[in-house]
Amino acid sequence: MHFLEYTIEDLDDAVGVAFEVGAELSFGFILIFTDSNGEVLGYVIFDQPHHNICDIHSWLLHNHPYGSDAVVIEFAKHNLDQLSDVDLTLYETTKAICETQQVALRDFIQVNGDCFRSFAVTVTPNQAWR
Repeated sequence: MHFLEYTIEDLDDAVGVAFEVGAELSFGFILIFTDSNGEVLGYVIFDQPHHNICDIHSWLLHNHPYGSDAVVIEFAKHNLDQLSDVDLTLYETTKAICETQQVALRDFIQVNGDCFRSFAVTVTPNQAWR
């Protein structure tokens, strides 16, 4: 996976990366750091069966982020048709933790098969990806 070759300027770019990587990685999370122009500066892959969103939270709290913006991609096992309070809480918690590290969470994208959910669009549709 060569994330450093990507630019993630908008939702289409982020979802494209998610689906491309999803072809190789069927579970886990990716934390991608970009600059304010969307150029990928670094990433961390959490691809072990025991990994969950708490591993991203811990990484963010104990390491120096690689950029000013971040995108989290989750390769979800659950049905994305149902939006749960737990999912919304995890998004808000991840966003708050990013803010404590002076990183703007651009989006938290869940992918399952050919479906995806953008929490930035779900929660703030008129402000997402601006």
